[in-house]
Amino acid sequence: MRTLIALAALVSAPASAADLGWQLSGELGNLRNADPSYDLFSKSNVMPSRGIRFGVTLADTLTVETGWHRVRRGLYSEEIDLQTAFFADEFMLGPKISHGFADVFYPYAAAHGVLMRGTMKFDDDTSTKRNAGQVVQRGLGLGVLTMGGVEFRSPTGADKLGVSVHIEAGYGWFQSADFGDIGTMKPGGFAMKGGVGIRL
Repeated sequence: MRTLIALAALVSAPASAADLGWQLSGELGNLRNADPSYDLFSKSNVMPSRGIRFGVTLADTLTVETGWHRVRRGLYSEEIDLQTAFFADEFMLGPKISHGFADVFYPYAAAHGVLMRGTMKFDDDTSTKRNAGQVVQRGLGLGVLTMGGVEFRSPTGADKLGVSVHIEAGYGWFQSADFGDIGTMKPGGFAMKGGVGIRL
């Protein structure tokens, strides 16, 4: 009886730190932004970004991920000699559910909460970083990215580093971010990401 209790406790015990897997990836991303105010900073309705993602595997099918992406866009108008710029940092956190086939092919679904911190700049003198005519406004917005994707992993033995490649697409919902006197911006719509990483 004691042996059965000990076995049951061993099976039901949470994974130790040594059993946890992790993954670190570099990524490129894209998020649709059809808000009219975004036309001041880009000729297209997309926000391209680059960043990193880190995940910790808690079970065979469950991974908790966090990450950061950076958006940089801008336009220059010769008619009024004005440079516009938009910068955004996207911080994400959420779960990913996956299922592996042959330890190589892993379809997955993910839902990530996102905090977006944006900065708008309007500059009539690009020869200096700071001048009296420069206007800067910052805003915060919350959102959710729901993504479906597939990951390809190099087959590895236990306790060995492997390489992974992933691509995903989905939809993003965001609240309007308030940029003071300039107004608001509300990105959202089709989203896509892809990247290459290492995993253990």
